[in-house]
Amino acid sequence: MLADRAFILDAGVLMEVARGDAGVIHLLQGMDAAGIGLVVPALAVTGAALDIGARDEQMALIRGVARLESAALAGVVTFDDATDLAHGRRAARSLEELWDVQAALQAVMRGCPVLTTDHARWKEASREVRGLNVVEIAELDT
Repeated sequence: MLADRAFILDAGVLMEVARGDAGVIHLLQGMDAAGIGLVVPALAVTGAALDIGARDEQMALIRGVARLESAALAGVVTFDDATDLAHGRRAARSLEELWDVQAALQAVMRGCPVLTTDHARWKEASREVRGLNVVEIAELDT
């Protein structure tokens, strides 16, 4: 069950998990322990897998995040999900990858921010899409 307070994980966060970044992994485990929801967009998993080469041991780390108690996998399951993705892509032209578009859509629909390792990547999209909020992991460390 997803908590009232949640973050949408972007592909960059999942890439850092796959690379074994202990700080990011501990942060996500701490959020889970605190009951903070973690939404894992299925297309963000795809983006991370492409970046890291989809090696089994690295994918196991990402799978571990998706299996946390407070985590929920957000898929593209229905016809409407697919068309929403297309509409979102047109609205957020600065987002070049569909995994980022899905993360943005999930953030707006659920009313929670995207958690990222690269705020600059999301800067323009935050202006293009009403209701899109982005938090960089570095901001949480302060």
